[in-house]
Parts: sequence; C-alpha cells; structure tokens
Amino acid sequence: MLTIHLTKGSPEYAQIVEQIRLAVARGELRPGDRLAPVRELADQLGVNPSTAARAYRELEQAGVIETHGRRGTLVAQDRNAEGLRHERETRLRGLAERAVVEALAQGFTPDEIEAALGLQLAAWREQRGPQAAPAAPRSLDRLGRFAGSHDLALEALWAQIRLTHPQVAWSASYVGSLDGLLALLHGEVSLAGAHILDEETGEYNLPILRRPFPGGQVCAVTLAEREQGLIVAAGNL
Repeated sequence: MLTIHLTKGSPEYAQIVEQIRLAVARGELRPGDRLAPVRELADQLGVNPSTAARAYRELEQAGVIETHGRRGTLVAQDRNAEGLRHERETRLRGLAERAVVEALAQGFTPDEIEAALGLQLAAWREQRGPQAAPAAPRSLDRLGRFAGSHDLALEALWAQIRLTHPQVAWSASYVGSLDGLLALLHGEVSLAGAHILDEETGEYNLPILRRPFPGGQVCAVTLAEREQGLIVAAGNL
C-alpha cells in the first residue's frame, strides 16, 4: 500500500496528487491497483475528507485514476503512462540542471561535472550491490551497441543505419563520456562516444584513451566538431 507523507508549505491536496502520480510513474502503483477510499485516506492523513476528494478528482480528470462504483478508486490503465513517464523525466532533468548550473557557477568545467557525475553514479551502484541488468534482445549483440555522450550527429548516423541496414538491431545508451568508455573497456559495447579534454595537452580524447587502452586497442574516429558561441539577433553585436 502506498504511504503518503504530508509536509508544511504546499497545499495538502497537491501533495497527495503529486505523490500518487509519481508512485504510478515509478511503477509502485500499477494499472488496476485499488486506492484507499476518500474517507479512509482522509483519516490516515488527518485531513478533511474534502481535501482527499479534491486530490482524487484532479487525478481522475488527468486520467491517472478511475472511479468504478462498488469497485472503488483504481489506478487507470496504461493510456496515460507515456505522459507520466514524460513528467518524471522532466522532473529529473530539472534536478540535474540545477546541480549542473550550481557547479558551473562555482567554476567547474562541463567535462569535470560529467566525469564527477559518472564516478558518483558508479560509486552508488557499487554500494547498492550488483543488480540485474535489463535483458537485451537476442538479436542484439555487443556489435550493435553504443554507449557514451550524445551528439546530434549520432542521430543522423542511427537514421542512416536504419535506412541502409534495416536488418541490423541497434541500441544507443547516452550515459556520458566516462561511462561510455568504461562500457567499451569492459567489452559491453562496440562503440563509445566521448569528448573529454586532457588539460595537460589541451587535446580532446586521444591522451585520455591511451591510458585505459594502451597499445592502440581502439580506433578513434572524429565524427563531429563543435563550435561554441552565442546566437543573437541580426545586428545585435
């Protein structure tokens, strides 16, 4: 059963709505699961029944839950699951953006932030212990996998592969430069995308690659070069 925690600050009905929506998005509540009746939920949370009723009403209007008379209030079927996933992804991007902006404001470079995040995630995974990875399709072997940093040129490359080789199963995982190289080092993928600056030489990628891949174990190809700047209105110089 879902446990809802109310705090001071925002309206109680809004907190109920948000926590139920996130529980559905995370899979803690599944389509068809029964929610507590309005009065029972109000008693559990110590709120007015009208507060719980308002929360349920907003959730039903959004298509998250359904009311079925004697069957009670149930989590709706998957027709709104895509919207809930989008909401969760948007929240995650917002959290990540705030952390990145704060780090940039303190003088850290984007590559330093990316490397630190990758290392921290790796440390958390290790602390949590081994977890089963999602099973890949049988037709998808290591040669059909990419991991690393994202670039728009990659999307054009994948589109071309799908066009010219529709029989090839392909998977791309955008996990950042560091994790992409680690996946390549461990033999989990055949391609990795990276843009890591070596501060000692001022050169991208090659000095970094020579450390984990001595003796030319990999082939480095420059797929795209980026030019950074500001886009302003014409005449605004």
